[in-house]
Amino acid sequence: MEHRRKGLLWYATYQVVFASTFTIANETAQPQETHIDFALPDPNAVYDDFTVSIDGEAISTLRMVSGHLIQPIHLLLCI
Repeated sequence: MEHRRKGLLWYATYQVVFASTFTIANETAQPQETHIDFALPDPNAVYDDFTVSIDGEAISTLRMVSGHLIQPIHLLLCI
């Protein structure tokens, strides 16, 4: 546990390291559109160093909607 100061108040903070890898395959004969919908535990919390990468490329702008990280994904043809 660490304490972080915001204004005149101190808050208890916790460091958590989480990493995950997901594989999505397009098994159809057509390109497909899908999306990531990742619900965060607390929509009002501050998440330092939170990144999402697709094909090894970090997404520069992450869209948050009601505590969910939403990211569209374009799936190419699987050959």
